[in-house]
Amino acid sequence: SENHFVISACSLSKNFGYFSDLFLQTFIEIINGQNGLIIHASTLHFKNKGYIFMGHSGAGKSTIRKICKSLESLSDDIAIVRLVKKNYYLYGSSFYQSTKKSYPNKKILIKGIFNIKQNKYTKVEKLIKYDAFVYLRHNVFRVENASLQNERIFSLIENVNIYNLDFEKNDIFWKLISCDDFDFLSKRNFKKILIKVNGGILNSFKTYNWIPILANREFVKNLNI
Repeated sequence: SENHFVISACSLSKNFGYFSDLFLQTFIEIINGQNGLIIHASTLHFKNKGYIFMGHSGAGKSTIRKICKSLESLSDDIAIVRLVKKNYYLYGSSFYQSTKKSYPNKKILIKGIFNIKQNKYTKVEKLIKYDAFVYLRHNVFRVENASLQNERIFSLIENVNIYNLDFEKNDIFWKLISCDDFDFLSKRNFKKILIKVNGGILNSFKTYNWIPILANREFVKNLNI
């Protein structure tokens, strides 16, 4: 049998905050049963692709939107994602959020999800599935059916790349992640960087744990090599 939800809108003007919270909790349960998730995240829309920036309060979600203020956003704190056929899409959020503004009713393909942290350098690192699950599980709005929600998270990880993003308060991070060829440094290119950093003295490259990252010079300066 289908679940039916009834929300009373009486005295809405006096209790809008309560109504909004109740509506959100109801919607979270509904979308969980419709191949969707709600993520504590801000978003950007660029060239018909969606970028999702998740993180705890103070991580920099609002900062990223301010840095990229010329770009359209589909949410500032509540990101709606849903699987349609074989792709995950980002939807404009209809919920009352911190900016107290409405967002466009759009559906766009997700290019990437970024777990963010403000830092002294800019670095983008693709996460392995386990770490991606941990970060997503921490940032999704929870539902009663946790096992079903976990299935949704695993499905999202299989279809969308998840990254760690360290960023400075400038637009360098955006230049990295918004380029058309958003591919990570190959092992060959990373080898050249290591040779340059180490002055050409390296024992064996097999001893290095190669990780897929993009970074600027500030990151190299902070390496303990």
